[in-house]
Amino acid sequence: PLAVSHGLKAFQEGDETHPEQHRYPELVGSLMYLMVCTRPDIAHAVSVLARFVGPGRHGAVHWKAALRVLGYLKHTQDYKLILGGSGTSLVGHSDSSWADNQSDRKSSQGHCFSLGSGVISWKASRSPAVALSTCEAELYAACSASQEAVWLADMLTLLGYPQNPPPMLWCDNESTVSLTKEAGFSGRSKHIEARYYFVRELVQEKKLRTAHISGKDNVADIFTKPLSHEDHARLTVMLGLIWMLG
Repeated sequence: PLAVSHGLKAFQEGDETHPEQHRYPELVGSLMYLMVCTRPDIAHAVSVLARFVGPGRHGAVHWKAALRVLGYLKHTQDYKLILGGSGTSLVGHSDSSWADNQSDRKSSQGHCFSLGSGVISWKASRSPAVALSTCEAELYAACSASQEAVWLADMLTLLGYPQNPPPMLWCDNESTVSLTKEAGFSGRSKHIEARYYFVRELVQEKKLRTAHISGKDNVADIFTKPLSHEDHARLTVMLGLIWMLG
């Protein structure tokens, strides 16, 4: 849905314009509706495009990028998010792409949670602050994911499906996983202790489990960066989006 090296940035004086670009906010809003309801595979693309919705921030290149997402949706209109199965255990993945935004050096981050055969919750966004390391960026993503995990676990308990053992959150950064379990932060990471102690507290209270997963198996990677055709297709299947005719 988004070119691997899209290089999108805010519109500058002298950039190319397009006669239809005034409809850009409307188009992005429509794409956002699809993303929220049934198409997690376009979440990162929509997150990037939404950064340029403000007046004077979009031009021809942004309009063309949004049309590219429409083209992707047209060719994948038979994708269906398959929900169901016998599993009742909540499983999450979180990931981050460190300092990938060239304008403010904030990181793209994302997470998703599966229950049974497909994802039931997903999010692609930017980190709340500039991270000073990949570990810190991953911890930002894990913190956002853990908040969602607590809410989903409580809801499932009310519906009669208590999460025992607690939800599992997979992360592909070993240092981040260690920080959620160790008793103390090192000198190089003490600046993030106060804000993100929350994740470790959940682990200690046995409300959340964290574990390391290889990057190629981390489905949340699809929420943090544009991927090659092969990797995007592979992770789309892992989300539970299956090509079904009719």
